[in-house]
Amino acid sequence: MRSSYLDIAQQDKNARWRYIVVPTCALLVYCLITIAIILFSPLSDSIRNITDDSSLENKWPLLSPFIIALPIAFILSFRRFHNRSLLTLFTPTNTIHYRRTLIAFTVSLVISIPRYLMAFLITPSRYIISFNTTQWNPILYLFGVITLFISAIWIICIKGYFLQGLSLWIRNLKLLPLAIGLLSALASLIDNNYYEFSPFKLFLDSFLYGSFYTWIILKDDGLALFSGAFLNSRLIRSLVFGHSGVSPKLLNPIITILPPYNWAFNFVFTLMEYAIFYSIFFHRDILGRDPRRAE
Repeated sequence: MRSSYLDIAQQDKNARWRYIVVPTCALLVYCLITIAIILFSPLSDSIRNITDDSSLENKWPLLSPFIIALPIAFILSFRRFHNRSLLTLFTPTNTIHYRRTLIAFTVSLVISIPRYLMAFLITPSRYIISFNTTQWNPILYLFGVITLFISAIWIICIKGYFLQGLSLWIRNLKLLPLAIGLLSALASLIDNNYYEFSPFKLFLDSFLYGSFYTWIILKDDGLALFSGAFLNSRLIRSLVFGHSGVSPKLLNPIITILPPYNWAFNFVFTLMEYAIFYSIFFHRDILGRDPRRAE
């Protein structure tokens, strides 16, 4: 199996050392931007007083500069050391496949509905309406949604960057999804926001997620399908459903799911969703294209 998307990492200024220098440089630039915001911003005093994690929802205007600063730092470093378009992180062609991404978003959304519906029918008491309309500020909420979307695009961009970079060390494309899955699992243990989840369950969930969607990227030869699925997961979990055992979020979800978290139930549905997603795009070929063009 060949991948035109990964072949980009073999062209122009894409030596291995650059994939180490760029993230390092981006973090340094981000630190400088952060220090500048804290010291010289008109809102610097308010930013320093962000200590109450339980009320982060109303602090989007203060926190958004820090969220947006990291993508800006990465873009500056990426352009400086690689001298290629950001578009190459999403697709090997000159066009982003918005239609394919939108279809993947819709498919991912539709196939995830039975999970929540079935869970609600089994234990309806675990689902409570947590959205407070009396304290809802539409301007702040829209601001938060936009920032959340930007951060999601940034994560997708980083996923593509590290996948292309790692392909310089791991040439066997069958091993690459396993390597990404392992790195995702280890990262989830370091940044564990799911307090009630055991390390093993969290490790397994993250490993399957990282491995599966890396394989999807390789099969699709780009980030179109992954972007749609990730945006659905990111937006739905941030705006609609939220777990009470998860660290405080900047936007309160519409529905909060109370513990205990049925890991086995969700694990089975996750495998089913992965199988359906793969079947739709690479067996049914709903977009009228060769589903194996990366082979």
